[in-house]
Amino acid sequence: MSPDQLKVFGRVGGLGLEMAAYLLIFVKGGEWLDGRFETAPVLERVGVGLGLFAGFYALWKLARSPTKQPTPDHGQEEVSAGDPSRRDDHTP
Repeated sequence: MSPDQLKVFGRVGGLGLEMAAYLLIFVKGGEWLDGRFETAPVLERVGVGLGLFAGFYALWKLARSPTKQPTPDHGQEEVSAGDPSRRDDHTP
């Protein structure tokens, strides 16, 4: 298994743990608040919703994060021939 595959498995596994942690924290917080204010099961259900939202937000952030692509190392910046801003003769 290549190091890149291991990195992907690590990110996905970490995301699963993060989603479970968000859900657990918000649900248990809702249960505690329900017991304190005698509003069962209203705040627990709010906690489920917030936990799911936080977990899927973490998933969305991971999906939107840029992936690092290997870049060619030519020692020079590649310039296209049709780019007028990169002309060497400096004529207007």
